[in-house]
Amino acid sequence: MKWLGCIIGGLALALSVACSDDISSIDTDGEGTQNNWLTFSAIVAFDKQIHHDSVTLTLLDSSLTEIRTYPMIPSTMLYYESYQTEPLRLPKTTPVPYVKITLHTSATIHEKKAKLLFSRFASVDEYAPALNIYTALAAKPIRRLMLSDSLSLDSATALAYAGIDDFFGIENYNFESGYFTNSPEYLLPYVYCRYFISDSIFYSDFHELEDAIDKGEWGDTLFRVRAADALMRYYDKSGWIGVRGIDSYANSSIYPIANFRENALGIESCSIERSGDTIAVANRRSEFYDSVLVCDYTGNNIMNPKIPYWRRITPDERKYGYCINGKETLTEKDSTFYLCSGNSWQEVNDMNTVLKSIYKECYRWNQQSICEFRGTPYICSSYLYIDSTYASMGYTEEKTGYAWMNDTAAINKYYPEGIPDTIVKVEYSEEP
Repeated sequence: MKWLGCIIGGLALALSVACSDDISSIDTDGEGTQNNWLTFSAIVAFDKQIHHDSVTLTLLDSSLTEIRTYPMIPSTMLYYESYQTEPLRLPKTTPVPYVKITLHTSATIHEKKAKLLFSRFASVDEYAPALNIYTALAAKPIRRLMLSDSLSLDSATALAYAGIDDFFGIENYNFESGYFTNSPEYLLPYVYCRYFISDSIFYSDFHELEDAIDKGEWGDTLFRVRAADALMRYYDKSGWIGVRGIDSYANSSIYPIANFRENALGIESCSIERSGDTIAVANRRSEFYDSVLVCDYTGNNIMNPKIPYWRRITPDERKYGYCINGKETLTEKDSTFYLCSGNSWQEVNDMNTVLKSIYKECYRWNQQSICEFRGTPYICSSYLYIDSTYASMGYTEEKTGYAWMNDTAAINKYYPEGIPDTIVKVEYSEEP
């Protein structure tokens, strides 16, 4: 797996009692009694890019010391992708108040395969706890609060979740939800971890977030601006479209995904009406501080809707001016014409394109009309061509097209007495 994302979705632990006289081979050490036969089930929902190497359940004593780990096998009991243990016995002599649920996955980091682990704590009798990116980020502060401050699991969890609320700037969010993939809020850790760049960046950022949340820091101090800079750098012209793990919410207008970069960088929102406007990045923490951005948009029809976004100015735009989607613009530099079309500048050597841009287009109803540009006459004339789109399928019927041409024969044919004095003289001045 090349791309790794933070854990999405919910991992639910269902605890049920299984009564059977025929499964003594599960616990060969003889610890336990038949009254302690238990089966643990889990619901696992991950981002499509995350591979499930395995899921395990570890029994913990009151000091969170690991007692024994059991594999969980795929099941179809519950929502999403489910896992469960074989029937197992709790230890006879050691109380087991807690369990740890762990996702084992892997990624290629620095050209080597690395194992990655994400865990959460739960009470042994808690129903349907979820292992997701938020509950995995809470594991470190929960452990510290339980061991150093002697808090109960419930109290430690409540404080850890409050710290996550503060860190991400969200309020009263249900981190135990089994339906995180239906909510844009669950995307925030993906963005903060820069999941869209690489596996190694993601896993490194995840542990930095763990430490920061454990220390009570705020996301704005580093992570949000760093993520916004990375989005600007790697996805300069796409808004949310194509951003791994986030692209399904490209059109989202729901806080906190909407205007994430704008809010982080201290700039106003871009809109279709503002296309072509510019703004400077105001956040001094940003690597793009004081850089000029231009408001642009993607899409141009119902099937490909318009999505406004701020983007960086391209090197060509520094030479020829801003090139905005849907706005065909012609410019001239050093006696060479350039046309802005489709968000990029292209050199133009065709005078029909030049005249169509600065004068008017040649059609069937205005053919034989003439104009003059810089001392050279041009006539709107017809020509025959074969549509290359259909030629490959065997259709070679000629079609008629119209274009401005410097065609002396056509001019002499339609103006045998010479070019009239009333000829339109098209003017265009080269930009300074």
